[in-house]
Amino acid sequence: MKYDCPTKKHESEPPNILRDVLQGMAAEIAKQPRQNDKPPIFRRESEVCQCQCPGAFPIDALSGPMKCLAESVSQAVDCEPVYAALPALVLAASMIGTTRKLQIAKGHYAPSVLWAAIVAPSGSAKSPCADAVFAPASSIQRLRIREHQQAIDKYESDLVQYQAAVKRKDGTAGEQPKPPKPVRYFTRDATVESLCSLLHDNPRGLLYSPDELAQWLGMFDRYSGGTGGSDRANWLAMYDAREVIVDRKGSNHKKPVYVASAAVSVFGSVQSRILSKLLTEEDRASGLAARLLLVQPPVKALWWTGKDISESVSMKWHNHLNALLTLDHGRDDADEPTSVMVRLSPEATEAYKAYYNRISVLWESSSDDDYQASLAKLRNVAARLATIVHTSRSCDGERVDPLMVDTDSMVRGITLADY
Repeated sequence: MKYDCPTKKHESEPPNILRDVLQGMAAEIAKQPRQNDKPPIFRRESEVCQCQCPGAFPIDALSGPMKCLAESVSQAVDCEPVYAALPALVLAASMIGTTRKLQIAKGHYAPSVLWAAIVAPSGSAKSPCADAVFAPASSIQRLRIREHQQAIDKYESDLVQYQAAVKRKDGTAGEQPKPPKPVRYFTRDATVESLCSLLHDNPRGLLYSPDELAQWLGMFDRYSGGTGGSDRANWLAMYDAREVIVDRKGSNHKKPVYVASAAVSVFGSVQSRILSKLLTEEDRASGLAARLLLVQPPVKALWWTGKDISESVSMKWHNHLNALLTLDHGRDDADEPTSVMVRLSPEATEAYKAYYNRISVLWESSSDDDYQASLAKLRNVAARLATIVHTSRSCDGERVDPLMVDTDSMVRGITLADY
């Protein structure tokens, strides 16, 4: 039995009705915070991680293909939509990467980078849902690897011909051929040197998706007496798509690897008891823990549904990822890739301002350091989510200005951040 998404296109609604709806939603954001306004946040109140999620996942906040995928996966696997929606948001963020960056205000930016994790016990559908989301990206990656191997074969053949022409000294050598750069979209190698080598050739950025998030978090504690501190600092830079410089190991004569805008999104899953043991005080103090979007869906038994994930929905998701990959960088004065700047519409700015101030009220009323740290990061997360949703809507063919986040996208980003 196949499931096809009945998502309605926004442009089918009368513009004045849509505007009234959006203005009403923006007005709601400006209201005083309620008791349950707190976003999901890690708290070590016992040995078990407590991640509090306020009700059902707001699936209508997602763009069309992403919403369809989350609904189809949810119905096929018999699980909460967030199991597919969260990895889909992180994957979309990594596919957009450094090609786009939201300018919230002068000197205040939101890059397309997300770190997120599903906190759930074994057997709770974490892996099958993530596999369904990442399958098209894996297919695209395999195609790029085959293309790269073909380019390597051609390069090696051209190099032989070039070297022979140089020896003949007959003026036919021309320019020496350059080796092709590998195209990568994701990796499971968390070492900073390896990441920076990949990022040097792939300025768009990467998705780091380990089988278990414990592999990543445990790395910082494992090397705490050596490179753990510097690795943590470099990872924090990659969360904000800032520059990273790494000295190559094994030689004092090799040039360091420099990445002007290193962007790495992270998605994984972890069990609550393991998470509480792995997140150290240093992770909290450095702000690494506050950057993680942790979602702990309700635990339920999985029942056989007899349903498949719709092939048409999977194909639309595949095509959507390809559309995101068509986004290109701008170029600076040195012809180096640079982010194309996205801005907020005046109405979206007002919605974001109200949300920003509402978070400040929560921050001021709390005495919990961990909670305050997460709130501080959440303001930028809402802007990141709005940019991802808006760019996804644009690539899906909606009639929106691709470089101007509108009220609809901002409200969706805020709604997702609140969850």
